[in-house]
Amino acid sequence: MPSPAPPTVWRQCPNCKITIKYTDTCRCGDESAGYIYILTNKAMPDYLKIGYTQRNPKDRAWEMYEGSTGVPHPFDVAYERRTTSVVKV
Repeated sequence: MPSPAPPTVWRQCPNCKITIKYTDTCRCGDESAGYIYILTNKAMPDYLKIGYTQRNPKDRAWEMYEGSTGVPHPFDVAYERRTTSVVKV
């Protein structure tokens, strides 16, 4: 079983000064390095979840299962790619 998600920690974007989750990417574009990922779930075999994160995609997959999504099975990371600009990809 995957380990539980870490507690929420907040920080301030150095560019636009808004408060965001420590693990989130600010939408101002200055902090755009991270991972593009594709997740699958055996409860939804015909669907893919495509997204991006600054954290490890496995942590994001677990967060989606553990959170309030109501999905009966954990997500699996089918693809991940580190990039310097998740916003441009």
